[in-house]
Amino acid sequence: MSYIDDNANRYLLLGLVLIALAIAGLTVFYQESFHNINTKYFTKVSQLNQTFGQLLQTQQIANKTREELLLKTEREQDLSSKYIDVRTQKDQLSKERLELLAIKENLETQLSAQTALAASLGKELNRTKDLAASLQGQINDLQSQLAACQARPCKT
Repeated sequence: MSYIDDNANRYLLLGLVLIALAIAGLTVFYQESFHNINTKYFTKVSQLNQTFGQLLQTQQIANKTREELLLKTEREQDLSSKYIDVRTQKDQLSKERLELLAIKENLETQLSAQTALAASLGKELNRTKDLAASLQGQINDLQSQLAACQARPCKT
């Protein structure tokens, strides 16, 4: 029986060694697998953090672009409002200009008429002055003749 016990113990010992080696091998295998999975996990986390950083930068750029677009829209609306005001003012000034040009033309026509009238009246005044001077000369001649007649007997 001792042979059986020795064989059984050897087989048992061999089985235990094989089991220990299998456990050690499996432990090394699982440790390597865990190490690989852990490395891949940290790589993915690093990539995810990088992507998140890029996303934040892109979001900041998008926010800045949105703010610039809003500012541009506000400026455009303000300029549109100012353009409408300036356009209205320009149209009003154009109307006033046309009215003033019509008034100017009317005044120039009146001025020409008044100038012609003044020239005509000036000529008439000169003729009247000439006539008055001529008549005054005749009056003076007649007064001299009258004074001469009064001083001596007159021949008529």
